[in-house]
Amino acid sequence: MKTPTQFTDEPEYTFGTKTPRTLSDRNKAHDEYDARMMDYMKPNRSLRHNTGKPDYSLIPMAALAEVAKVLEYGASKYERGNWLKPTSWEVSFACLHRHMSAWQAGEDNDDESGRSHIAHAACNLIQMLHMLENHPEELER
Repeated sequence: MKTPTQFTDEPEYTFGTKTPRTLSDRNKAHDEYDARMMDYMKPNRSLRHNTGKPDYSLIPMAALAEVAKVLEYGASKYERGNWLKPTSWEVSFACLHRHMSAWQAGEDNDDESGRSHIAHAACNLIQMLHMLENHPEELER
């Protein structure tokens, strides 16, 4: 049985595919998780089945606040959720690199939005991940 600190080289998530784990794999993972939880939890505490689910507590929320501010700016400039629509990969990739190039040259914030170039770049990466998951047919490299 794995402990929470053990890692494997096997990726837990595969973007761009909709292939779920087998039922047998999921059941085994749940059983292993339940056994670990019983070691940590007191009998009067609730049991949670979180095996195989993303652990969002690993994402630093303060850093995502800047990303949210860039998305708010984009919603006011275009429309809310505009970034969720299919777009050319070349456009997202070019925008990503434009923001990172400006940052590397010493410019912290985008002139137009006043927001962090790194947060803009993160938004482009998030958009690309969304496209890979939801519109993989659009990918051209």
